[in-house]
Amino acid sequence: MLLSMKKNQLSLALLVALVSLLLSCYGGGQSTKLSSSSALPALASSSQGALQSEPDTLPLFDSYPLALSSVLADSSLTEESFSKLLKEIRSLGYKQILLDIPLVSISSEKIALALNQAQLNCLGIKVELGMLHQNSTHWIQTAQTLKAQIILTSSDLGAENTNSASLDSLSKLIEAVGTDIKQAGLTLVYLQNSLNVINTENEKAFQVLGKVLHSLSGGLALHGQNYGDPKFYSSLGCPVLLALLKEQGNRGGSPAIGLGGIPWGRTLRELKEFGLKWPVVAQDFKSNALQDAQSSLQSLTHLKK
Repeated sequence: MLLSMKKNQLSLALLVALVSLLLSCYGGGQSTKLSSSSALPALASSSQGALQSEPDTLPLFDSYPLALSSVLADSSLTEESFSKLLKEIRSLGYKQILLDIPLVSISSEKIALALNQAQLNCLGIKVELGMLHQNSTHWIQTAQTLKAQIILTSSDLGAENTNSASLDSLSKLIEAVGTDIKQAGLTLVYLQNSLNVINTENEKAFQVLGKVLHSLSGGLALHGQNYGDPKFYSSLGCPVLLALLKEQGNRGGSPAIGLGGIPWGRTLRELKEFGLKWPVVAQDFKSNALQDAQSSLQSLTHLKK
């Protein structure tokens, strides 16, 4: 009997020790949880501080596409030389191109393959409005093959023909092709070479054009240094989605961006307020176009919000 009592006492002692151990572990875990949760406010505070200081270091735009125009590509390019050109563009740091597609006599399927091999994306294709109107289905299919987002178009409407009647005809033409483009999931962007041609006589007609573009979920593109009077942007009723960036130059062409007199930081911030999504580098000089393109990209990527 004495032996049985000792065994019971031993069992009780072991049970007490086990319970004490469990309580100790639970208490330690709880204190760990408390200490972890108490650190959260400090962590959140430091994260908020980083977010508050981040805008000063963020680039003004995530990407600056390069316009593949006649100074870089033409119908004499072979598949091999075109593929080599795209790889060179990618090596400069560009991620997207805007392709002036009628210049290149290579099928859209082979262009798409070359883009993929160069790890480049196609922002969009540029097609004259007359060509686009003649065969919009073909150009839409081309854009889709290249996985483009936009179709950039322009007309040969000179400053001397910016009267109300001409602009009304232009609006109807854009509406006709733009409806198909919108239904295809693409964005129509109309290139207006200059807003300086807007005056009190044709302003209402330009506003009609702006409303048409807005109804198509499209917008304007501006060219080079001809950004016009900013007060007209808001009155047109559609965003300025794209700008072809060209530095101030002479008749021989424009130098690399940052080597002229345009205050690019202020200009692009202003255009961004009016909807600018795609600031596209456009080079003029054929002899050193790639070198200028690289210099332009370096200047633009240094611009901060």
